[in-house]
Amino acid sequence: MSIEGRNVGLCGKWHLLVLVIVCIHLISTSQVFAGWAEQVVRYDPGSTPAPGFSDPTAALGQPTRFTGVGIFPAAVQPFNPPWLGAELVSLGEGGELVLRLSHFAIPDPDGPELGLFANAGLLDADNDFANPGATASGLPVQQFGVDTVIVDVSANGSDWVALGKIVADVPTLGYLDVVDVTAQNPGDLLTDFSLPFGFSVNDFAGLPLASDQGASILSLYGNSGGGTWIDISDTGLSKVGYLRFRVADDGDVATALNFELDAVTISHVAVGSVVPEPATIVMYFLGLVWLGIRLGIRRMANIDQGYL
Repeated sequence: MSIEGRNVGLCGKWHLLVLVIVCIHLISTSQVFAGWAEQVVRYDPGSTPAPGFSDPTAALGQPTRFTGVGIFPAAVQPFNPPWLGAELVSLGEGGELVLRLSHFAIPDPDGPELGLFANAGLLDADNDFANPGATASGLPVQQFGVDTVIVDVSANGSDWVALGKIVADVPTLGYLDVVDVTAQNPGDLLTDFSLPFGFSVNDFAGLPLASDQGASILSLYGNSGGGTWIDISDTGLSKVGYLRFRVADDGDVATALNFELDAVTISHVAVGSVVPEPATIVMYFLGLVWLGIRLGIRRMANIDQGYL
């Protein structure tokens, strides 16, 4: 074999090694939070975030099922949303949070594709949270923790499409078999956080949390874990890998607007390929540049030695 052939073969092996490393990395990261937000790209809390909710990594992974551990433990359900600092991140006026998804969300004609899980909750019609049989109020359904956020989506993290203002008002449901709002133990039947919730909050009006006699709040959830779902099919994008959340500054010092986020999920039918980490992309292309330089140097050496 000529020296040139050996050099080309060596560079080919290094090229293959770089590809293998990148593929292994992508496979390993895809198993961590499949269908959720996986990386915080940027976080600016803004001027009026809720105190004690400044960890942006709280928005990574799946939504919270069980909250209040060590203080007032209870299953997450419409009358008891997540509320700990380790479970939520807050944005104040002028704040921004950019998240990279684990997988691309692919527009679905039957949408929606992306679920936003915050900390909205329902007020008991009797204002008695000690009552295991909590009931939603009549219309309009009375809530707490409902916030509005500006949402933008992107395929690459650089070019953004605005979805406008989203009202995150649908409470999270962690378990299908927790029917007591005062229960301090997790349930056995998990809800599906990647199954879009198909009702509005006003559909809960006058319904009990659970009932053997007819309709109930739990019956409307079905197997879904709730959340406020948004449709990306009209964005013109073929895929979404990044989300940006913003709270506008309304110029009124008395309002102190903010938004708290627990998690983002992708509908089962909308999960696409793995979204590569920016560092992985850089590593791959730097590897190619290095290989190109090495190959060029070797070819020049071969020319000087008369092999070409």
